[in-house]
Amino acid sequence: MPDTAPKLQFHVESRRIDSHGSLSHCKSAEIALDTDMAGNPEAFNPAELLLAALSACMIKRGDGRSVYRLWHLCHGLQPTRFPFRL
Repeated sequence: MPDTAPKLQFHVESRRIDSHGSLSHCKSAEIALDTDMAGNPEAFNPAELLLAALSACMIKRGDGRSVYRLWHLCHGLQPTRFPFRL
């Protein structure tokens, strides 16, 4: 008999505030989103938000420290920065 574990469910609400930005809500957290074509230095743009989510997964799994150290040794980068750009 196959294991029927419940699927993970997520609920995120996003809305545009004005022509310069948007807000996303999940649980009791809120994050400002840069949805302005001119940019907004006080908010995450979509690429930065994706990289932040990826880094949070790596840190939560516990392998972030070793990956950052490896990139630092191989590429001479700061351990808190990704070695690629979108």
